Amino acid sequence: PTPKKMGPLMLELGISIHSVVIGLALGLSSEEFTTLFIALCFHQFFEGIGIGNVLAENAKEGASQRVVLFFTLFYGLTTPVGIAIGIAVHQSSYDATGQMLATGVLESISSGILMYMCLVTLMSDACSSKKFMESPKLDKGVAFFALFAGATAMALVGIWA
Repeated sequence: PTPKKMGPLMLELGISIHSVVIGLALGLSSEEFTTLFIALCFHQFFEGIGIGNVLAENAKEGASQRVVLFFTLFYGLTTPVGIAIGIAVHQSSYDATGQMLATGVLESISSGILMYMCLVTLMSDACSSKKFMESPKLDKGVAFFALFAGATAMALVGIWA
């Protein structure tokens, strides 16, 4: 595949790995399951919008509908599979310290994957697009402000999750 087609595939792969890992972390959690589940639902919703946008752009550029449908279904199944694995591991052996450590490591890895994929794949494509380059400086400023406001809001939500 061409580099233009590899970008969305790598994004899908990275976000899918991220989704399995956060599902696994959720399945391993015990006391904070409800809070994490609610946060995860919102997180996956907005992540799904982002990945849906990338897939829609790919479809416009000639990707087959079968490929787009496959990746859509694949993304929808990754988190539940991770949760199921996490719950199975949680029920088979319960070591509070080990599971807290595993959850922390898995959440750190998944957040690193997501930040990398967002900044390298999504933001670099968005900021280097012809439409963005030709937009007025005010629009660019508003876009960057919205990006940082969203990151700040997610960081504040992360305090309680």
